Amino acid sequence: MNVTALRSFIAGAASEVEGRFGFFVAGGGEELGWNADERFPLASVFKIGVLIGLLDRVAEGRERLDERVTVRAEDIAPGSGILRELEPGLSVSLRDLATLMIIVSDNSATDMLCARVGFERINASLARRGYRETVIRDDCWSLLSRMVGADPADRGEANRVEVRRRLRAREIDPAFDGGNASTPREMARIFLDVVEGRALGPAETAVATDILSRQHLNSRLPLYLPQRTVCWHKTGTIAGVVDDCGVIELPGGRHLAVAAMSKGVADNLPAERLIGRVARQAYDEAV
Repeated sequence: MNVTALRSFIAGAASEVEGRFGFFVAGGGEELGWNADERFPLASVFKIGVLIGLLDRVAEGRERLDERVTVRAEDIAPGSGILRELEPGLSVSLRDLATLMIIVSDNSATDMLCARVGFERINASLARRGYRETVIRDDCWSLLSRMVGADPADRGEANRVEVRRRLRAREIDPAFDGGNASTPREMARIFLDVVEGRALGPAETAVATDILSRQHLNSRLPLYLPQRTVCWHKTGTIAGVVDDCGVIELPGGRHLAVAAMSKGVADNLPAERLIGRVARQAYDEAV
């Protein structure tokens, strides 16, 4: 990988888009960091931590992916996803919830798993692997409630209606801190560890990589990659934040980790294209 050329490309491309960006690229024993140790909001990229926490419980025999649960009206969270469009009472497996959480960033599925696994266990799973920069305190309901200045502790129907109204009106609380956060360097490491089998056992690695490879939200890291390039990744979007972190498969089966994170983004579309351009440039420099 030509690190000098890639750094020059990022400097020029990032200067054309309003917002602050952080990148970390690793492949073939070479690394490049651009604001890589600065903390950025994770938005929905935090869901990789929930997946790790769930799969740890599966490996311990405390959860079964084929166990079915019922989606209740009170489980529905605002924002992205499919479950909020369906009637309550649907029976889904834990694997279904994990899949929806990743491939369409389903907030309701995520919050059901957060409640099931628990933040203490999720963070313990991350900490014992040495991921010190990533701490998850907000589920999707809490994150979006705080983003619009509502009380996340109030899960009553009236507050749920008000949160949805504020989200539609884009009434963002100027004091919002961005919620769950990490660094591009650590997120690249987490995804690379998952894909290469260092974070989880063989059976759990197979589940995680299968789900991550079926991502439906592909307008960032994979945007300009050659057709049929495998990319295991997770996007994240909240006010002012456009993220995508993951691992790209290079010819010959080699891996290229790319973490792109941001804050203060004024327009999502140029930020998405920037992430896609950086991923393609990194790919081209690495092949």
